[in-house]
Amino acid sequence: MALIKRILSALVGAIIGIAVMAVVATVVFFVAVWVVSTAANLAGLSPSSDFVLLSATLMVVAIILTGGFTPRFSNVAEEDEQQYTDPAYN
Repeated sequence: MALIKRILSALVGAIIGIAVMAVVATVVFFVAVWVVSTAANLAGLSPSSDFVLLSATLMVVAIILTGGFTPRFSNVAEEDEQQYTDPAYN
């Protein structure tokens, strides 16, 4: 019974995490569309909505990937430093 409870709690946690990520990504996307549109207007440009959406999408994808990979890479770097530290060279 404890195993089923742990599996169900992990499933609920994953679903909540996915829902929160979807909401945050949607908000960030709308902010990115506003930023791109405002920047184009300030520069005196009038791009079509296709290019505004494309550039905002690329920005959001870059933001999401950077946020997802950065902690993983920094933890690996810390583990590598600890693993290969040789006291003879310190």
